[in-house]
Amino acid sequence: MNAGILPEPGPVLPLKRISPSRYTALKECSLRELWRAARQQALLPPSPTAKLGGAIHRLLEEAGRERFVTMQAVEKRWALLIDEIEEQMARSWLERPLIPLRIMVPDYEVRKIRACRKAFEISQESSFVPHGTKARLGVGFEVWVQSLEGLIGGFIDQVQESSDGPVLRDYKSGYVLAKREADGEPNIKSEYEAQLRLYAALYQSAFKRWPARLEIIPLQGASRVVELQPTECARLLEEAGALLKQINAQIRELTARSAEDKEFCLARPSPSICRYCLFRPVCRAYQKARDDTSEAPWPGDVWGMVIEVRKLGNGRTNIGLQVKNRSYTLAQIRGLNSDPGRHPALQVIRVGDQVALYNLRGSTAGSYSETSSTVLYRLSEE
Repeated sequence: MNAGILPEPGPVLPLKRISPSRYTALKECSLRELWRAARQQALLPPSPTAKLGGAIHRLLEEAGRERFVTMQAVEKRWALLIDEIEEQMARSWLERPLIPLRIMVPDYEVRKIRACRKAFEISQESSFVPHGTKARLGVGFEVWVQSLEGLIGGFIDQVQESSDGPVLRDYKSGYVLAKREADGEPNIKSEYEAQLRLYAALYQSAFKRWPARLEIIPLQGASRVVELQPTECARLLEEAGALLKQINAQIRELTARSAEDKEFCLARPSPSICRYCLFRPVCRAYQKARDDTSEAPWPGDVWGMVIEVRKLGNGRTNIGLQVKNRSYTLAQIRGLNSDPGRHPALQVIRVGDQVALYNLRGSTAGSYSETSSTVLYRLSEE
């Protein structure tokens, strides 16, 4: 992909398997998950918190496989993981503006302390046998489970034996509770409950016994128990398999249709779903929905024809756009970073070009400014 030039959408291919962690996302928008499963290159940067969450999950996973003798050893490994992730981010023009993570994630130090403490705790509790030995018996860390047909499968973070039977544990680096309802205490996020119940059904399929308990382990505080409900677990597994087959059948039926038709049939655009989608720059279903309902709380994205490119005295750049299907016809994007490494497309766009900008901050109708996640693309002439 040429930096700053929007590529063509990736192919829409049938799914071979889905994991419990992606089941809810697949139900929300199958097109997004099909592109993700096909390893379509992300076109927008992930959130810094998500990148940090990846480091936390790796640290906890390693803590289950090897003993950290001291807290200093855990902190040293943390530093190496962060360095490794930031080196990878530095090679991406999309992710480079998000480093260093210690600055971009507001509560970085708090998350680091909690992650290191939890990793040390896991390390001390584990009975260290060669990785995979216990997993084959249905206990240990990173235990692989899958359905009989192999359509649903994934790794359980940890299965721990207890006097009552196996306990399935899933480690989460972020918030595990949904927003508090007016009538009581907040509940565990529904997607996390579905994920653990799917793992329970897969565990029964793989090892012919139901777990005794399902637990979500946050970085701080007590574990949260998800009600087992074997009947509900089995129903979810059947539903997930049926969903995968349904989507694959739909893809086969759409074989002779255009790529645009496939996208409109498979996408489910909405403000809440599209806001965190890293593929929306090439999703025509999103673009149409965004233009048709411009007053909804959509992401801060705008596209149109360039009518002005003006370099400012402070070295930054203003862009004026003529737009359609919005409550305004002219848009101003003010104070864009002019560094070629930040917005490569700024070096090639001219008046009359079609461009699109994503993750902007809007102040008034048609007036936008840059954020650390803003991305500028020049569109093809077609």
